[in-house]
Parts: sequence; C-alpha cells; structure tokens
Amino acid sequence: MAGIEEALRGGDAAALDAHRKAARRARKAALATAEKVAFRRPEVLRMAGRQARLEGDFDGALAWWERAVACCEGLGTRPELGRTLAEGARALVEAPDRLLAGRDADACRREALAIFDQLDLAFDRKALADAA
Repeated sequence: MAGIEEALRGGDAAALDAHRKAARRARKAALATAEKVAFRRPEVLRMAGRQARLEGDFDGALAWWERAVACCEGLGTRPELGRTLAEGARALVEAPDRLLAGRDADACRREALAIFDQLDLAFDRKALADAA
C-alpha cells in the first residue's frame, strides 16, 4: 500500500501500475490465507478496502470494510473493529451521504476512538486524531 500511496503523491504512472499489480497479487494470497486463519481475516478485509480506495473504487472499499466490520463483530476482534471504523471514518468524510455498517463518518470516528480508549491503543488513537 505504501508504494501505491507514494506513486499517487509523486504522479509516477508506471510505478503506480506496478504497485497496483503487486498489491492485487498480495491481496489474493492474503485472502486465501485469511479463509484458513480466522484471526487474520479482519485485517486482510480492512486492507483490501484500503487498496480498493487507493485504486479509486470507493464502492468496493465500502463493501470490503462492511465485510471487515461484520467479521470483527463476529470474532470479537475489537482492535481491528476500531481500525476498520477509523479507516472508514477517514474515507466517509469525502462522501458524507454514505454509511459504513449503518454508521456515518462521525459515528465511525467516535466509536473507533472509544474502542482505542477502552483498549489503551494510544498509537491508533493518535493516528485517528491526527487525521482529523
């Protein structure tokens, strides 16, 4: 993902294409692993959403994050739920008419911050606070 973000900032079309192809291959492999290793699934789904967003597929990103939220809630992985909601909150600011799992950007942000506070995840809390 870092390569895609860097290529987007630098405007390097060739590098962007190469990084996107590599990210797609990595996503496919990660999803295959996540099917077998449940505790990895929420993170893989969240990252697939991030990749879709970086590729300009906002609807796809929301679909991946919806799956990630459902997975987090089912597995009880609160740290990943907070991270997924934080990722969604940052994206939903650009589309205030959209929802992630029935939550608008502000609700995602508030819930993510509450989770980070409850679990004492200072790094995640700071990253979300800095993004605002």
